[in-house]
Amino acid sequence: MTPTAFETDCLVIGSGIAGLSTAIALAEAGHEVAVLSAAPTMIESNTVYAQGGIIVEALRSDPGALVHDILEAGSRVNYLPAVNQLAELGPQLVKEILVDKVRV
Repeated sequence: MTPTAFETDCLVIGSGIAGLSTAIALAEAGHEVAVLSAAPTMIESNTVYAQGGIIVEALRSDPGALVHDILEAGSRVNYLPAVNQLAELGPQLVKEILVDKVRV
């Protein structure tokens, strides 16, 4: 295969939910974005194999219960400030990105 050079404003490495969410945000901000994936197809990523599920349902539930679930899933070795931030911001961000924009 002959190497090909190209220029882009932003290169996102990874085609999972984090990479594609970042690519969407950058594109919406007016940047030209390229996504690079090691997978043979763009639908092959670690996100596909994630067991945690999607936390958007937590919008209607107790954030404390979500913190507890995250701590249990992480064998209680989690970084608590990150867990609290995820429980506080995660459900709304999942709704905005996956439900409203991507329409999952």
